[in-house]
Amino acid sequence: MEAIGGTGAYWQTGQTVRAGQFVAMRTLEMLTPGILARIEAIQSDCDRAGRLSSLGFIPGQWVKVIRLAPLGDPLTVEFDGQEISLRRSEARLITLEPAGGAG
Repeated sequence: MEAIGGTGAYWQTGQTVRAGQFVAMRTLEMLTPGILARIEAIQSDCDRAGRLSSLGFIPGQWVKVIRLAPLGDPLTVEFDGQEISLRRSEARLITLEPAGGAG
């Protein structure tokens, strides 16, 4: 399992992110399956942020995308011993720590 900030992490865009390299905001939607990342924040109104928080998506939590549906939506995320499926629109609200910020 590879974590962001190690030798590199791969995003759905296909680019490699190296520690110290600037990249635009990274979201859970962009994370390639199998890569471990840490949640930085939830960018949403109170209702949606509250719902995601109640599911366990909180800053500092380590997450990993484990599956994408055949058409790419929803995606299944694993964290804290559970698996949860999210719409891409919801995963887009969860920002991840910059490269080098994890560990």
